[in-house]
Amino acid sequence: MQVKKKNGEIIEFDSPYQSIEEVMDVLSKMPRKEPPSFANDLVDNHGKHGLSQSQVSWAHKLAVDANRPPPEDLDLGLSKIASNLEAMPTDGRRRASVTLDAAGQVVSLTLNGDRSKHPGSVSVTNGKPYGDEEGRYFGRISAAGVVSPARNWTAEIQEAVVAYNATGKTTGGEEADDLPF
Repeated sequence: MQVKKKNGEIIEFDSPYQSIEEVMDVLSKMPRKEPPSFANDLVDNHGKHGLSQSQVSWAHKLAVDANRPPPEDLDLGLSKIASNLEAMPTDGRRRASVTLDAAGQVVSLTLNGDRSKHPGSVSVTNGKPYGDEEGRYFGRISAAGVVSPARNWTAEIQEAVVAYNATGKTTGGEEADDLPF
């Protein structure tokens, strides 16, 4: 099967489901959100009007993703990241963060505050605010350096955070040749 994202990207995948009723059973067991999520809308529309072929494909994609197990934690020894961020000066309004480049993907490492579900850990995102349509969550790094990756954690992101942990630098560390000193 395949689905087309808003940006035109085509995603191909295999679905283990034999019927739309199986798919709707999976989607209807997902938590209902306010405002309703795309999955909730598909379940509601299936019951009222039926679904277009494109909607059926998206329903399959969402059901497949919902049943995919989350990645296992990675003990990469990244404990320097949280301590580096804790040592950074802040103005009190913003949390300490750094931005990395992971093969063209912006990766933001932000220290979680005291009111966080995981205080002292580091959130790995693309820097866009939570709830933003373009916001992406890549995972979390504990103070002990263990990564709890999200499903969209990539080898490039891992390489960038490992390099930052090793060097404490957000770039390759090369100095510009045109410095005046």
